[in-house]
Amino acid sequence: MPSKFPSLCLLTAILLLLQGLCKPAPPQALALEASNKLDILFISSFSKNIPAQAEFESGLDRSLEFSKGRNNLYFEFMDIPRLNEKNINAIFPGFLQKKYEGIEFDLVVGWADAACNLLHENTSLFANAHRVYVEGPTEGGDNGLADPGKETEIVIQDDYRKSLQEVVRLESPKKIFVIGTTRDKVAQERITRFQNSLADTEHSLIQVEYLLDQPMEQVAETLERIPAKDTVAFYLLMFSDGKGVNMTPYDVVQHLASRSAVPIYSYWESLMGSGVVGGYVLSVEMIGYHLGKSFLSISRGEEVAEFSPLRHVYDWNALLRWELTGTELPAEAIVLNRPPDILQHYLWQIVSTGVVFIVLSILSLFLIRALKLRNTAVHELDLERKNLKKMVAARTEELVTANTELQYTLDEVKTLRGILPLCSFCKKIRNDQGDWEEIETYINIHSEADISHSVCPECLKKHYPEVHQARARDWKE
Repeated sequence: MPSKFPSLCLLTAILLLLQGLCKPAPPQALALEASNKLDILFISSFSKNIPAQAEFESGLDRSLEFSKGRNNLYFEFMDIPRLNEKNINAIFPGFLQKKYEGIEFDLVVGWADAACNLLHENTSLFANAHRVYVEGPTEGGDNGLADPGKETEIVIQDDYRKSLQEVVRLESPKKIFVIGTTRDKVAQERITRFQNSLADTEHSLIQVEYLLDQPMEQVAETLERIPAKDTVAFYLLMFSDGKGVNMTPYDVVQHLASRSAVPIYSYWESLMGSGVVGGYVLSVEMIGYHLGKSFLSISRGEEVAEFSPLRHVYDWNALLRWELTGTELPAEAIVLNRPPDILQHYLWQIVSTGVVFIVLSILSLFLIRALKLRNTAVHELDLERKNLKKMVAARTEELVTANTELQYTLDEVKTLRGILPLCSFCKKIRNDQGDWEEIETYINIHSEADISHSVCPECLKKHYPEVHQARARDWKE
């Protein structure tokens, strides 16, 4: 019983520890955690259904962890340009005020021009919240903010120049077809920034032809007829087929890429998989991640750090289609849809086989060593056995010799022991049965000696004097 006491103590300690770990947090701790949560309203100028939105939310979640309940993030979408911006501005503020009545937002964020303009024009909307304007390059910076203490502008700088440099490095084109639209202000600014990047002396010799505001089918037919040599296309987004049917930029470029005779490049990572080649592209997921970090910095009263959301991303299928797989890509490049090599494809099997091989090798070494030790022991045992056999044989021979000699001695000598009852007169001896025997008979029975009768010289002289005298004369002669 005493031996079980330490085990019981250990078990009790473990149970108490688990109970402490599983014990719900006290109300004060929960209240503190809840008070540290941010309530953020994010108003997007675009549609919820664009492919970039899922990537954008994924990036935001990486930094804000709203899916885990660390912060509260609410999304609203103005769906521009599909819906009329003036009509949206007329009804959207009241809708938001009514929908979120009772919620005190820490931050209200406007994404792109339409959402930012909505917040600028409705200063009483969520007046206590810190406003964040995320709208790309703007004129004036913080000088245009009504209250810099309660407003922050985050500028995401375009870098079409580096994106074009990567296209030139990969293709060395002599002509670029630029596909896009100028139907809204944002699209016009996008085309202007792209043109400014092309005006760089590094690209000034490249011929440029713009396919702007054309129906999708007309653009597709143009791309089909383009001579493939030294020509590429650059896609700057279209939101419809040009005939009144709204489409996502992804669907438009997917259709164009399927019919194009030349590779199509773009500036947005969210279009990867549609048939565009890729390059130095803007990652919406990275924008979301860095914006989330910026929101946290604003909530703590810290300066917002600058960031670049661009990175090298390529589509393996497009590289293969346009015979660019042999092109040297940047070391940090991400290549999507690339089939894994043998090592990657069978990594688990290779690792498992390697582990098994190592284990078997170690076991084999142990077995070889054990067999070697066993063989050595068997050899030594065999030598000992042979030596012992020789020693036993020698000892046996010695014993046989000694036994033979002893047996011979026993055969020669039979010893009489004890006190013999001898008659003083007749010299008879009493045997074990009590009978008296002649001494000759007794010795003959109880020993190996034989009695030979003769006459000593004295008895001969006494009993046979004449014979004694005759022998005496013979001895003298």
